[in-house]
Amino acid sequence: MIQIYNPGNTNFSKNGDMTLMPSKAIVHPILNGAWSAEISHPIDPEGRWKFITDEAVVRMPSFNGDQLFRIKQKEKTDTQITATMEPIFMDAKDDCFLVDVRTTMKNGQEALDIMTAPNSKYSGKSDIPWTSVAYYEYKNLIEAINGDDDNAFISRWGGEILFDNHTIIINKRIGGDYGVELRYGKNIKADGLTEEIDTRNVVTRIYPKGYDGVTMSDHGYVDSPLINNYPTVKSATITFDNVRMKDTTKQEENLKQLGELQVKLVANGVKERALRRKYQLNKVKETDYEKQLDEILTERNDIQKEINDLKAKGEEEEQEARDEAIKNDWTICENQQEFDTALLQECNKQFDLGLDEPTITIDADMILLQNTDLYKDYAVLEEVSLGDTIHCRHCKLDINTDARVIEMEYDCIKKKVTSVVLGDFEKQTNYFDNVQSAIDKIDTINGAIRSDGSIVAEKIKGFINGAMTSLKAQYNIAKKQDVMAVLFENLDESSEMYGALAIGTQGLMISKRRTADGKDWDWTTAITAAGMIADTIVAGLLADQTGRNYWNLNTGELVAGNARFKNFSGNDSVEIADATMKITNNKKYAGRIGSNNLSGNKNVVGLVFELEDGDYMLWGIRSGETYTPIMLYTKGAYTGAQSNALNLKCDLNLGGYKLSNAKFDGGYSGTIPFVKKITATSDGILKKVDNAGIVVKNGIITSIQD
Repeated sequence: MIQIYNPGNTNFSKNGDMTLMPSKAIVHPILNGAWSAEISHPIDPEGRWKFITDEAVVRMPSFNGDQLFRIKQKEKTDTQITATMEPIFMDAKDDCFLVDVRTTMKNGQEALDIMTAPNSKYSGKSDIPWTSVAYYEYKNLIEAINGDDDNAFISRWGGEILFDNHTIIINKRIGGDYGVELRYGKNIKADGLTEEIDTRNVVTRIYPKGYDGVTMSDHGYVDSPLINNYPTVKSATITFDNVRMKDTTKQEENLKQLGELQVKLVANGVKERALRRKYQLNKVKETDYEKQLDEILTERNDIQKEINDLKAKGEEEEQEARDEAIKNDWTICENQQEFDTALLQECNKQFDLGLDEPTITIDADMILLQNTDLYKDYAVLEEVSLGDTIHCRHCKLDINTDARVIEMEYDCIKKKVTSVVLGDFEKQTNYFDNVQSAIDKIDTINGAIRSDGSIVAEKIKGFINGAMTSLKAQYNIAKKQDVMAVLFENLDESSEMYGALAIGTQGLMISKRRTADGKDWDWTTAITAAGMIADTIVAGLLADQTGRNYWNLNTGELVAGNARFKNFSGNDSVEIADATMKITNNKKYAGRIGSNNLSGNKNVVGLVFELEDGDYMLWGIRSGETYTPIMLYTKGAYTGAQSNALNLKCDLNLGGYKLSNAKFDGGYSGTIPFVKKITATSDGILKKVDNAGIVVKNGIITSIQD
């Protein structure tokens, strides 16, 4: 039953305001893409169609149970009304706003709990166990989950999305593997079936490299088990930075020092034996013997202590190396043989993940297929759901691959799948991130990059000006065309010139592949007056016209004469210039962290923290949302703090060192006189002989004056 709720009715636990009798009702989900739904209803005499209004909510069966959809667009003709809808969870674009939300080291479920907290109507479920960090400021919930920036949930945690009314499910993967199998191998576009096999990114031979470019013995390679299924060998170089040869530098240095100490220990033993022999022969006095023996034994103890300390240091360094390897998931190899084995295993992992398999796309219209001979082979697709795995057999290549349901159409009236798109979804391989070959060695621009990686500004400026001059010359000889745009295309997949270019007054588009349905080009690169869009931008150097500010992507060197970082409000936050970092908060300049030199001696440099326009300088400890001040300097007097003073909120441990130049407020300062010595005269009169004084400063006795 399909029901509709008026825009003001939010009680979806009860029946709607009207039951609809649509002629068409479909749900169109896309894996981690936009979901849509559509309903067509006749202009019926009962007036049911009148309930199909803007922002009304429709409840209808879907592949994952009864689902709510909100009407976003409608179109009426003389005979019917058609409405386009989206899942009700998309309401979160309007009424779940994240002003300042931080998810620090949270797993998937914990992150979604925090993100949906601004509106209790929404909730999230996730089985993602790994933790990540994200910060959302002035974003709606939908942007935060699957937006374009790197902070989005899908970017930080990954996962696949399933909408379930006011709940969003983001698991490691959705769908299942229920053993559904298909055999295919013909590229046809008829009777509702399109099959496409793409082998352009297949790799069957890997030349592996480890960390620092270390290769296998004799520059070896690893072949895929499927290498003979293709007419040519498809080679690529892949770097595995997690495979590393053990760093023996520290170990060798420790062994060298240990050897030297062992020699000293042996020499000490020789000295002891020689001394004892002399004593036995009465060639040395007993007192001298005991003294010399004590010196030898003391030296031995010192040497043995150095040996023990060095061994402990070596064990500590070994443990630190092991801990670092475990933390970063490195494979540390003791020798070349282990290194070759590790690279072999990494290559086989890539093949297991499908690097040696073609990319497949199958678009099946079950309604059109059911009247063909093919239908019996594809009827199983009526039972699949979004994300399900389909096992496919390539007849021509004799290769088994797995495809997934990445897009589908569900008939809510017949309650069955009517169309599916099968393909690869985020094939888990790091090939494209790590592949390196000769083409990675990008030539520098006319010698603009020196051997040390620095920039020759004149070269950069000359290159840019020269390029602009050439383009202007082109512009001057160009002839005006009557057309607004031109399309160049080559549809022959076997041709080296396969691809398309569309160019016109609004910009240009470039593509080397077709869309999944084969109806259009998948435009991967576009250049307009507003900017450039591309899957990948390959560059060696990004620089301004002066060459003073640049990013050398070959070396990783980033140079900016004056770098400014602004917050989301557009206000300066941090400015870095001349070895100084200036910090601004809420439009008020606080101070800087940087380096300067000792007055009168430029060779004496140091690190400084400078409070300028700011009101205080604070060292503290943060634990969750609790902040505890530890040491504070403030210009003004605040509760519990004295101005122009260093206020400590903890004990001061001097570690046995003296406290010098200390001043204690209050108490008497001056000299207190007293009689140091008296005598008596012959007539019995007492007489002062010697005067003295007690010197007091701030109530503390500092000295005695004679």
